[in-house]
Amino acid sequence: MHCYLKQRDNGVWYIWEYDEATGQCRKHSARTRDRAQAEQKLAKYILSQPRRMEMPDATLIQVMVRYWELHGKDCFGAGTVKLVLARVLDRIPHMTVRGFTPIEQEKFVGGLKSATAKRYLGQVHAALSWSKHREEIKEVPAKYRVIGSDAEGARPLKLDELRALCEAAKQPRQRLFLAIAIATAQRPAHILELTWDRVRFD
Repeated sequence: MHCYLKQRDNGVWYIWEYDEATGQCRKHSARTRDRAQAEQKLAKYILSQPRRMEMPDATLIQVMVRYWELHGKDCFGAGTVKLVLARVLDRIPHMTVRGFTPIEQEKFVGGLKSATAKRYLGQVHAALSWSKHREEIKEVPAKYRVIGSDAEGARPLKLDELRALCEAAKQPRQRLFLAIAIATAQRPAHILELTWDRVRFD
């Protein structure tokens, strides 16, 4: 299913929906001549369609809002998703997914501490990857590499320290948590929100 905006000769924007299975198109008036308002109505329309919906010219905010509604608001990191959504709306409300190049990403996180910048870009790319996995967008832009300038982080544990930590874990769930943490170096909250439907074995 493709969904996009098209402006009529009279200036009114329409939401077009193309079903590749049937080859048929449907259109709905956005009832506005303002592009920003039309994009908001398109985002709301897309959100009302929980099925997969391909968005060839999607804006970043459309992907982020859909990610929030269908996935992000139920995550442990929902607070970060909201902060990133607010920054996208404030700084780059009309930015397309295709236009979110590493140069634009650098501008987007400008003024943030490196750890926060990494977290924010990580959240945006999580939403884009989620959308690509659902085949709603075709490509995820290359990610800007944030160079750390914050204070030195925690020292990595040595092998004997990791072994002692694993031996101290008495419960199976503790050992499983440590195995995932050591293998992936993920944040604890991300490990805790992991479910089988998010595990890909390919």
